Amino acid sequence: MITLSDVQVKFDQLTIFDHLQLEFESNKTHVLLGPSGCGKTTILRLISGLLKPTKGEIFLDDKNITQIEQKDRSSLLGFMVQEGGLFPHLTIRDNILLPGILHKKDLTCLKTRLKELVEMVQLDPLHLNRYPIELSGGQKQRAALIRALILDPPVLLMDEPMSALDPLVRMSLQKSLKVVFNELKKTVILVTHSLNEASFFAHETYLLNSGKIEQRGSFEEILKNPATEFARDFINSQVPLV
Repeated sequence: MITLSDVQVKFDQLTIFDHLQLEFESNKTHVLLGPSGCGKTTILRLISGLLKPTKGEIFLDDKNITQIEQKDRSSLLGFMVQEGGLFPHLTIRDNILLPGILHKKDLTCLKTRLKELVEMVQLDPLHLNRYPIELSGGQKQRAALIRALILDPPVLLMDEPMSALDPLVRMSLQKSLKVVFNELKKTVILVTHSLNEASFFAHETYLLNSGKIEQRGSFEEILKNPATEFARDFINSQVPLV
């Protein structure tokens, strides 16, 4: 369980969140949905510890995330950013193994897990010897996903991982991700502005607008019964049926 309790985020005179209350159940896929600038990525940064709240507390089960050292957080939270974030001077294999090496994990165990994840994510093993510049967008995202999972963290944070991909590649990666989510039983928090991705992945959907939760529930509930004018407009902007 991930809990954000009475969280405020403020930069000078600009308030991003105020009295934010959120709970993300374990072993489910949660989708943060909304337009650019609504606060989706800020929530991921708060959970990952990259951003500290001005006020309030954030818990992973009974652990206060802000009190966990950064090196320990990375074994609890896998983070997959837009366009992968792979280091261009390292091979794909070295990119993936880097978190394990930094945590001084047994190299034999790391290589065994790498082999399992390569098969699960459907990345061609030959790509492990290449550099990021030699891979397509979809291939780089698969490699980035493996890196986020290499330490077997219980939580996976994903910031619009498919936004830059063309539709066919996006569909292929979506199918691979769903297999991974189902098999590994992670707590996943996925940021997107796409109704299609929310429909495909979400056990629970959170529609955000200007730092506030406009509506929360299953995707079907939000789609069929938008609770506010903003929710209706957001849905109609992509699916003009409501």
